[in-house]
Amino acid sequence: MKVLRNQKGFTLIELIIVIVVLGILAAVAIPKYVDMQTDAQAAADVGYIAGLRSVLAVNFAGQRLGKTVAAGTVCVNATGTVLPLF
Repeated sequence: MKVLRNQKGFTLIELIIVIVVLGILAAVAIPKYVDMQTDAQAAADVGYIAGLRSVLAVNFAGQRLGKTVAAGTVCVNATGTVLPLF
């Protein structure tokens, strides 16, 4: 019979337990991450719409004050900020 020396390392059972725990964590975390991406996109869309509403409100107020504004003169930059071009 072989005598085991004081060997350093992990047993196969310990490695399997770690892999199982990582699998469980991944199974829980991945759907939450996907939901987070969907929520972030929805929030970005809401922000974009809010910016467009602001531009429309400024345009409407300008027209009420007698300022002439060309139709469709808005610029959306890379960050999603809507800027009036008048």
